[in-house]
Amino acid sequence: MIPDVFRGIYTLSSFISMLLFAYILNFLFKLESTGCECAMDWRRNYIMFYMAYMLLFTVTSLLMLFAKKPPSRMLRKLHAILSPVSILLGILFIVFTFQYVHRLHKEKCGCSEDMGRTVLTLVAAIDAAVFAVMGLVILISLIGLMLGLKK
Repeated sequence: MIPDVFRGIYTLSSFISMLLFAYILNFLFKLESTGCECAMDWRRNYIMFYMAYMLLFTVTSLLMLFAKKPPSRMLRKLHAILSPVSILLGILFIVFTFQYVHRLHKEKCGCSEDMGRTVLTLVAAIDAAVFAVMGLVILISLIGLMLGLKK
């Protein structure tokens, strides 16, 4: 059983994440609906896909966390498979987002100048920092494990 304090922190961070995902999706849809041609790029499509995927993944994670009865075995397996997929998709999101925003700046895409572009950049930067910390923790754990096995 997950302690209530962790459940509360996870829930709060999930709702903040969902708001950011929805805000970014709205920004990207707005670029298309206003005819911002310089913002049309395959990376924009990937970012939209990733935001929608993460919204759905976050909602299902919350539903599983607060379910009255444990989720079915199939749902747990699906979630276990999608978790590493989410990591790969997240790494691609970071790379493609930085490339996309750099291209918008380089081409001086005025119709994309919006708070949404800044939020998109910040979310990618935060994701990059989280992935870096996770990678460091895994690396340090592996080194500690290998040193512990040598004794």
